[in-house]
Amino acid sequence: MKVLIIASSPEKDIDYVADICKNNEDIYVICADGGIEKAEKLGIKVHLHIGDFDSSDSAAHCDIIRHPCEKDWTDTESCIYKAIELGAREIYLTGVLGGRADHMMSNIIGLLNPDFGKAKIYACDSHNIITKLESGEYTMPDGFKYMSVVPLDETIEGVTLEGVKYPLDKATMYRYKSLGISNEITADKAIIHIDKGRGLLIFSKDAR
Repeated sequence: MKVLIIASSPEKDIDYVADICKNNEDIYVICADGGIEKAEKLGIKVHLHIGDFDSSDSAAHCDIIRHPCEKDWTDTESCIYKAIELGAREIYLTGVLGGRADHMMSNIIGLLNPDFGKAKIYACDSHNIITKLESGEYTMPDGFKYMSVVPLDETIEGVTLEGVKYPLDKATMYRYKSLGISNEITADKAIIHIDKGRGLLIFSKDAR
């Protein structure tokens, strides 16, 4: 099951959200509070609306889960947990990389939440795709140019990168250094292997 979550951070270009729907038939759509306004603007059918509704009215045309304003979690986090509960194996998290820095950092670091299990979660905007760093094979998404590896632990050890412009062999990457930034995939696929540590894999392109 694939789930699209639309959150409410301000962003000028939201057409990429519609593109996710077009490229993933029968995707289940959850809106976090004010994200409903983006869905309505794009003409996207919403299946579930979750929030404390401090930044929007509830949508009468879909199922609603209402939370109190004073709570220990964000509306976006609640949407991810609900998507996992519904059986999502692939989640596209949109509207989470702009606006307030505190929410943005929480959304990005939250990609490593062990509660989310093996679900593939992608935090997206019009020029970035961010996901949890895992060993495996990766292709560059259409329209993107750069691939970056960003450590969140103090170190990531045994980092091997193949099929890229700047390969690595059993390297150690440090949280405070920029070794893994702005690589490029030069083969059909990039191969990433890590022995130890946690981080983020980011595909990006220059903003227009």
